[in-house]
Amino acid sequence: MPFSFTQTYSSSAEFLYSTTAISVLPGSTGFATLFSPTVTPPPTILSQALIQVSSLNSFSSVQATTGADAVQWIVNANNTPWYWSPTTGSWVPSNGSYANSTPTSAMNPNFANFFTQTGIQGNANIGLSALLYSSSAVTAPQLTSFTVGYNCALNPASSPATCTIFCYLSDLFGGTVAPSTSLPVTLWVGSDRGFFYGNKFIEPFTKSAQFNSSGYASLTVIETTTPGKELQYWITYYENKSLKTVKFLNAILPNQASISLSQLTTIKTQDFG
Repeated sequence: MPFSFTQTYSSSAEFLYSTTAISVLPGSTGFATLFSPTVTPPPTILSQALIQVSSLNSFSSVQATTGADAVQWIVNANNTPWYWSPTTGSWVPSNGSYANSTPTSAMNPNFANFFTQTGIQGNANIGLSALLYSSSAVTAPQLTSFTVGYNCALNPASSPATCTIFCYLSDLFGGTVAPSTSLPVTLWVGSDRGFFYGNKFIEPFTKSAQFNSSGYASLTVIETTTPGKELQYWITYYENKSLKTVKFLNAILPNQASISLSQLTTIKTQDFG
C-alpha cells in the first residue's frame, strides 16, 4: 500500500545532532543549517521519525545551497546505515562519513532499488540522516524538509483459535433435564473488558446458548490462553418464574478443541442463586 511521509526541520526535538555543529531554526519556515560554515567534517542530523516500509518509491527534498555546498544522505534501515555508491552502482553499508553518503541528486533515481540491493526482507524501520557540507567556509546549506514515498506491507490480522465449552443438565438422580422453551436454561460466557489477541482487539462481549431438549448446551468462543485473559461464565434458569443465576469462577479458556464447563471452572457458592 503506497504512503508518503514528509519531515520538516522546524523543531529541534525531532532530531539528533550536535548543537555545536548544526542549528535548527524553528517555525513554519524553519530549516537546519550549519552552526558555522567553518564546521568540519560535515556534521550529521538524524531524523528520529522511523517509517515502517516494505519498499521505497521516491525521494525529494527542499533545500537551498550556494556554489558547491551540498546536503548528502544516509539511509538507516533497522539501525544499519546505507549509502548509494557510484563505484558499485548499488546501495552498500556506510561508515557514517560524508564520503559514505549519497548526494541528493542520486537519491531519487536509486531509491526504488534499495530493498533489492540491500537484501532486506519484509518491512524495515527506515530513518534518514542528512550531512551538511560547506564548500567555502563562508556559506552553508539550508535544509527545510524531505519527502519519502514508500510502500508498507501491512501485517495480517491475528486469527484467534477457538474452543467449544459444553455442559449437560441433570437431575439429582442423573436423569436428563429438558428445559421448556418458555423458561429456558441458558449457558453464558463473556468478558466485561476488551483485550488484545495478537494485533486484534477483542471488544467486551457476551455470548449465550440455551440448553436443548436433550439437556445440552455448547458455546464456541476464542481461546484466551494466548492473551492470558480470564473470561466470566454463568448459567441462568427460572425458579417459580423468577430468573436465577449460577455464577462460576473466572477462568482462562484453553487452546484446545473443546472442554466441559465442569473441567474449566467451579461454582461461586457464595453467589449461588
